[in-house]
Amino acid sequence: MEQSKDQNSHVGFLWAATFISAMGSLLFGYDTGIVNGSLEFMAKPQQLDLSAFQ
Repeated sequence: MEQSKDQNSHVGFLWAATFISAMGSLLFGYDTGIVNGSLEFMAKPQQLDLSAFQ
């Protein structure tokens, strides 16, 4: 009985670790493909008329 309970906790940990790493990979891919692709269309810092303080 205890062996089954201990095994279930390992399975739950495995699912959580798998889910977290899958979400991390998904977000990394989104950042690489979408966000970095739009950087060339954004305004350059010289075009924003910002002071050194801003």
